[in-house]
Amino acid sequence: MGWPWEKNNDEIYQEGYDRARAGDGITDFVNSPGPGILDSIFDLKQTESEKIFDKGYEKGRDDRLEYGRREDSDSDDSSSEESSKSCCYIVTACLNNLGLSLEESQELKAMKLVTREYALTSARGKRDYIIYQRNAPGIVGRIESRDDSKEVWGRVYDRLKDISQIVFSGNLERGYKDYKSLVNELSGRPIF
Repeated sequence: MGWPWEKNNDEIYQEGYDRARAGDGITDFVNSPGPGILDSIFDLKQTESEKIFDKGYEKGRDDRLEYGRREDSDSDDSSSEESSKSCCYIVTACLNNLGLSLEESQELKAMKLVTREYALTSARGKRDYIIYQRNAPGIVGRIESRDDSKEVWGRVYDRLKDISQIVFSGNLERGYKDYKSLVNELSGRPIF
C-alpha cells in the first residue's frame, strides 16, 4: 500500500524541534540524533529527512534544556495521551481518528504491554522501537492525507483488535510480530 505523501523540510525540522521541546530524557534517548551510539551499534542508515528531523530535534533539545519544557501549543493532549504517543503512535492516531477513548482502549493497553514487557527487553526490540519512532509519524501522515482515511483507520482498528486478543491470551511474541507486520504494511515497505 503506497501513498503519495511527503512532508517538506521545514515541517520535518519543526516536528523534530517540537518533539524535543516537549520531551524528556527517554525521548532524547529514543530520538538521539544520529549517527550516534545506537546507530553505530545497529548500523542504522539515515535518510535525508531523518537528518533534517535530527537537526530540529537537537535545536529543540538545546532550547528545552536552556528555557524549559514546552508542550505543543496546538495540542490539547492529556498526559496519558502523550505517553501513549511515545510507544503507540499509530494506535493512538487510529483511536483518535475513529473517536474512540484512549483510557478505555484494550488495543492501546495491549500495545503498551507488548512494548514494556516484550519489545524493550531486548536489543533487537529496542532497535525496532527506535525505527518505529522515526517512521510512525510519516505513516500516520500518509494515512491522514488519504481521501479514504476513515476506512483505512477502520481496517487498522480491526487488525489491532485481533492483535490485542493475541497479546491478552499471553502470546506477547506473536502480538509483537503481528503489530510489526501491520506497521510494515502501512509503511508500504519493510522498515523492521
